[in-house]
Amino acid sequence: MKKRTFVMFVLLALAVGLYMTANAKGDRIEPTQTAQASRTSTSTAKPDTCKVYTGVDGGTVNLRSCAGTSCGVMQVLTEGESLTILTAGLWVNVTTESGVTGWLYSKYCEVKR
Repeated sequence: MKKRTFVMFVLLALAVGLYMTANAKGDRIEPTQTAQASRTSTSTAKPDTCKVYTGVDGGTVNLRSCAGTSCGVMQVLTEGESLTILTAGLWVNVTTESGVTGWLYSKYCEVKR
């Protein structure tokens, strides 16, 4: 019985450690919402766009393969680049003008309508 209790304790400690590490890095992935989907309209709505905003002239930010800082970097985006928003949320799924689709933390996506 002691061995079983010890194993359960170790597993619980590992799970808590992983949870704390992920939250400390900001890897928490929030539920997303679709960006301005056309509901029953027959007209074609222009998709939302945003510009990369870093707050620094010539600043850069990473476009990632999934929503989180542990995801691989697909492309480095520069201040002012235009992006098309596919899905909005804490992490925004976007497509670049060159057709690369990836994820950007919403803080760096200044919405233009």
